[in-house]
Amino acid sequence: MGGILKLKLSTLNAFFIILFPTAFLVCSSNVAMAVETIIIKYDGSISPENAPIMRNGSLYVFLADMQSSIIIERSNIIIDGNGFVIEGREEFQSKGIILNGVSNVTIRNVGIERFYYGVWLYNANCNRVVDNTLRMNTGRAVWLGYSNNNTITKNKLIGNKGRGIMLENSNNSIIENNSIIENGCDPVILSHSNCNWINGNLIAKNNGRGIWLGYSHNNMLTENNITENNYSGVQLYYSNSNLVFGNTISKNNICGIQLSNSSLNSIYNNNFINNTLSCQVDMFINYWDNGLLAGGNYWSHMNTTKDYHSGLMQNENGSDGIVDEPYKINENNVDRYPLVGMYSRFKIVSENCSLSIVSTVKIKSLTMDVNGAIILHVSEVNPKQLSIFRVIIPHMLLSPPYVVEVDGEPMEYVTIFEDECLSILYFCCFSPSEILLLPEILHNFLQKFLIISAFSLVLIIKQRTKLKKVN
Repeated sequence: MGGILKLKLSTLNAFFIILFPTAFLVCSSNVAMAVETIIIKYDGSISPENAPIMRNGSLYVFLADMQSSIIIERSNIIIDGNGFVIEGREEFQSKGIILNGVSNVTIRNVGIERFYYGVWLYNANCNRVVDNTLRMNTGRAVWLGYSNNNTITKNKLIGNKGRGIMLENSNNSIIENNSIIENGCDPVILSHSNCNWINGNLIAKNNGRGIWLGYSHNNMLTENNITENNYSGVQLYYSNSNLVFGNTISKNNICGIQLSNSSLNSIYNNNFINNTLSCQVDMFINYWDNGLLAGGNYWSHMNTTKDYHSGLMQNENGSDGIVDEPYKINENNVDRYPLVGMYSRFKIVSENCSLSIVSTVKIKSLTMDVNGAIILHVSEVNPKQLSIFRVIIPHMLLSPPYVVEVDGEPMEYVTIFEDECLSILYFCCFSPSEILLLPEILHNFLQKFLIISAFSLVLIIKQRTKLKKVN
């Protein structure tokens, strides 16, 4: 009887697998399926039909790991890897996911490993590569050629043997909020590519230049953390009119930033910290500050304690968060207004604006309370060291005049500059942990509210006491 039962179950399982191959793949998702190439065709069909991909209209969801390349021929679709991995054999010129001549394709949540090109776009516009993990690819983890208006965001490129993200002859794309760590070669490269935005990426411990631009113009490199790379943090080569703003470029070998045959680039509000050399620049003209109000860059190798003067020529009495002497790189490259401390910018999404701060201590975070007051949370500081703050406040965020409190105590400040759009405040203190910024009118209202509330509470207590005595 036992033998007959086993035979029936085996027959039933075989019958189930034949009729429902997709269901079998779901149950066996820990086993990678070997298919040479999977194609999502122009008409939306999937080849081969038994590929572990489920289609629901324009959505294609992976159901298992695969040892396969995937060619996308159809536009206007979403490829959801569902956390599964496609894996190659490290063959030269092999490609993981291929987009050739398609548009409006989203590739998300896919693990892509051991190809030469992890994601390969050619003549492919308006696509999104988001929330993927690319590891152990040998050539370029993500490559764009003649492809415009694409977005590469929130991906993890970790431990690839070759380059990270490379754009060639590709324009108007966004590379944002990616983690590009411990790769074998240059993590971000733009060649003959213009008007791209590289923003908010972590680029760390790679064996190459953090961001390299060659023959590339009018790009924006903003608020990236470029650290501990085994060459320069940023290098511009025959690249003009680019913006390098708000980046922290630290502990890179060779130097923080290199410019070769590159001119008219705007480089300001960056933090150059403990690089082997801060910069290496030839005689082409570039701009290293954005005037007195925005200031220049923070250079950790400078003596930033020389801040006794203010004003356009730094010859007026009073400190302002700007080093009194310019940083002269060479005759044609001068940071006229170096910063006394690190620059940071906090975006207030609800108000659609930003608060900019120069400080000799690190601002850990910023919050905005329900009343509209801004609270700065400061990292640990040396209690013997004077902490300096230069704060640029847009009036659409907080209107003047202001009240500044440090750990609950009022703090005197100097208004360095004020017009109809913004105010620049300067103040200093010892051992701050929390700094409150709020309009004076709000401060007065809150004080009156607290007084009235306290008075009302006293009246309520007295009334209850009388009632108890009567009873």
